[in-house]
Amino acid sequence: MDTQLAVRVEGAAPLVTSAEKPLFASEVSFHAIDSRLQLKSDYALRAGELLSPVDAQRWHAWAVPQSLGRQRIGQQAELKLPALAGAPLLVGLRYEQEDLWLRQNVVQSQRQGVDLRWASTLASLQLQWDAEALPWDARNALDCGVRGRLDVPLATPMLALQLGGRQCAVTALALESPSATARTWSAGLRWKEPDSQATLRVLSVDAEPQPQATAAATPPAYELGLDHERRIGAWSARAGVAWRTVTAPAAPATSEQWATDASLRRDLGLMALSAQWQNGDRYWFVPGVAAPTDDLALSLDMSRWAALRWPGYAPTMALSYRWQRSATGASAAFEDESVQWRMSLPWR
Repeated sequence: MDTQLAVRVEGAAPLVTSAEKPLFASEVSFHAIDSRLQLKSDYALRAGELLSPVDAQRWHAWAVPQSLGRQRIGQQAELKLPALAGAPLLVGLRYEQEDLWLRQNVVQSQRQGVDLRWASTLASLQLQWDAEALPWDARNALDCGVRGRLDVPLATPMLALQLGGRQCAVTALALESPSATARTWSAGLRWKEPDSQATLRVLSVDAEPQPQATAAATPPAYELGLDHERRIGAWSARAGVAWRTVTAPAAPATSEQWATDASLRRDLGLMALSAQWQNGDRYWFVPGVAAPTDDLALSLDMSRWAALRWPGYAPTMALSYRWQRSATGASAAFEDESVQWRMSLPWR
């Protein structure tokens, strides 16, 4: 029986403190039964309004900050079941508990998640429920708790059809009314070669306000996007562009109908340097709401260098810098910068 144990610890030093950035994070994982059973436990600590200048304008006018901080504890288990139609069936379970420390009391919330995956030569299927561990939708202000995706190869192995659907909540950062829910449907064609990949996709977003909200339902919105990835020697690049529209007869056209993003990575042997940039409005599918954002991130991955320092282990070491500029109007803008150091040292 093969068993493995790994420990990861992260710390962040924001130049402008944000309640969304963890001040401390850790993770412990355990693999057993030839990696058929995997267990993981993680912890994260975030600041509240008291340490977040972003929220300072709400309590500078003789108002006491209410949120002092919050912590999140997560437990995850993954089990690999016997093969079904030539492919193993993977089932993942996740439990999370979050404590919000207020000035007078503590608010506790709990959530569970299920992740089902199956991949064969005919198709690849993935169903997720409340899977917060997956990356947040960076292009849209959506936090999706239910996701489904189906990949079907077509006439040639290089060409595949991708179908997807999600049930999401619209984040209320730039919304005056209560948060809304949204359903998304997507279809795309992916052309994959040994050193490049291109995807043409169509996305539909249908947002609806919560029952207690007074705002009217938003009309359906559509996005047509093209993504391209390419690798040349030690260089790897990715670029994407999308055109967006809302099917509202009286909705005025905005200048944020286009969204772009790009990334570049250079392999330096024992290190790797990467840069990422993104521009667009994450609230493009909500009429009357505009929050254009620019994001820039630089990172230096030193994991290979660390592996020479500690042979026999699989360490991860990285240093990153992030700059973000967001605006909710012609005169309201906010800039945020942070530096993050991450290192993990698993052992067996």
